[in-house]
Amino acid sequence: MGEAKRNRRKVVVIGAGALVLLLVAAYFLAINITKITGKTIDEGFGDANPCFAAKKVILYGAEGCSQCVEQKRLIRDNLNSITYVDCDTDISACSHLDRVPAWEVNNKVIFGVLSPSELTSFVEC
Repeated sequence: MGEAKRNRRKVVVIGAGALVLLLVAAYFLAINITKITGKTIDEGFGDANPCFAAKKVILYGAEGCSQCVEQKRLIRDNLNSITYVDCDTDISACSHLDRVPAWEVNNKVIFGVLSPSELTSFVEC
C-alpha cells in the first residue's frame, strides 16, 4: 500500500507541475499576443459613444504618423462620435499641440495612443 500511495502522490505532483507550466505558457502568450499576431483583443467602449459625442471629444492626428494610424484603428467603430482633426491639413487647429496623437476634452489635452479603457477614463464616460 505504501508504494501505491507514493505513485499516486507522484502522479498528482507531475500533473500539478504540468498545469502550472501550461498556465505560465498561456500567461506569456497572452502578454505577447499583440507582438506575435499584430492583433489586439478589443476592449470595447461599451455605451461610451453618446458620452463621447456629448463631451465633444477631439482626436488630433496626422496621416503620416504611425501612432495616429494605430489610434484610429483602435477606435475605428467610434469615429462617428469623436471629432478627428488632421493636423496635416488643418495646421491652425493643431497649433497648441507639440505632438500627435493628442486627445482633447474640456480644454484638457493628453498625448499618445490610448486604449479604450484609458480613453473612457480620460473623458470620464
